[in-house]
Amino acid sequence: MAIKKKSVKKKVATRKRVVKKRAAAKKPIHPLMLNGQSWDIPKVCEFVFDRLATSDDGLGEILSDGFEGKNLPSYSTIMKWVADDEKLSEMYARAREGQMDWLQHNMKNTAMDLALQPIMIDNMPLVVNGEIVKTVSQPGVQLARLITDNMKWTMAKLSPRKYGDKVAIGGADDLPAIKTEPTLTKEQAIALLKNNGLAS
Repeated sequence: MAIKKKSVKKKVATRKRVVKKRAAAKKPIHPLMLNGQSWDIPKVCEFVFDRLATSDDGLGEILSDGFEGKNLPSYSTIMKWVADDEKLSEMYARAREGQMDWLQHNMKNTAMDLALQPIMIDNMPLVVNGEIVKTVSQPGVQLARLITDNMKWTMAKLSPRKYGDKVAIGGADDLPAIKTEPTLTKEQAIALLKNNGLAS
C-alpha cells in the first residue's frame, strides 16, 4: 500500500507543476511591446499613424479602439513621443496630411451615399436587374451638404495650407511677394497725364 501512496503523491505534484506552467504560458504578450515591459515605439506609431492616415477617426478614437483587442498607450504618451522625436513628429504630420487627403477623396462617395435614397415599394427597395434603384431625396441632399461642409471645415482647420481659404494677397510662403515699387517714374506719370489732357 505504501507504493500506491507515493505514486498518487507524484501524480498530484506533477499536475500542480503542469497547471503552473500552463498558467504562465497563458499570459499574453502584447504584440506592440518589447518583452511585455515597454512599448515598441516605432511599431506603435506605425500602426497608429497608418490608421490615422486612412480613416476619419481622431487619434483618441484610434487609441481607445486598441490593437487586436489589446490596449494602446494613452494620448499623452503618444504626444510626448511625438514631441521628443523629430522623426515621429514628421510621421505624425504626414499622417495628418494623409488623413485630409483621405477625407477629400471620400467626400464625394459620402455625399452620394447620403443624397441618393432607394425607392421603396411596400417597405421593400425597388430592384431592377439585380440593382437597387435610387433617387435623390431633399433631406438626403441637405444631410450630404451638412456632412461635406463639416468635412471641408475640418480639413481647412487641420491642414490650412492645402485646404484652407487663401486670405493673403501676397507675401506668404506659398504666394509671390508683394511689389511695393511704382511701375512708372514721376516724370513718366506727368508725361502720361499731359498726353491725355489731364494735366497742364
